[in-house]
Amino acid sequence: MMTVCLAGSVILFLLLGPAGDPVVRVLPDGEFREVKIRLIDVPGAQRAATIENGDASRIAALARVLRTARRSSDHKCESTGEIVLRTVEGKTAVLGMLPSHDGRSFEFRSQSGQGYDVVRVDRDGFIRAMTDLGVKDVYVGHSVAR
Repeated sequence: MMTVCLAGSVILFLLLGPAGDPVVRVLPDGEFREVKIRLIDVPGAQRAATIENGDASRIAALARVLRTARRSSDHKCESTGEIVLRTVEGKTAVLGMLPSHDGRSFEFRSQSGQGYDVVRVDRDGFIRAMTDLGVKDVYVGHSVAR
């Protein structure tokens, strides 16, 4: 009986992850060929900019982070930018960037059916991937840019 409970716990952990929330699919399958990142001006924290990148390995690093997205709560904050990823097959994913309120994550609004999902990813991993793509001064919330 103990073995069955332990095995069930391991399976549940693998399915739900350490945060307890299941991963939310925000990206299509496949390899990405380009990313376009549009930042909206946030005075004192983020300058308006548009960055386009076609480096497959750097886009793949961002995709790895985004594929760990977990459900989050919606809030009234406006989007501070947008990430558009395109696969080699022509599929597109559009994510609205949102500052997080917990200091550890970065959040997004992702289209889902007729509405959208609000999801979060690890902030440090996201910022690292964005920096490698040439994005600077991403507004992360609480008037602090990284």
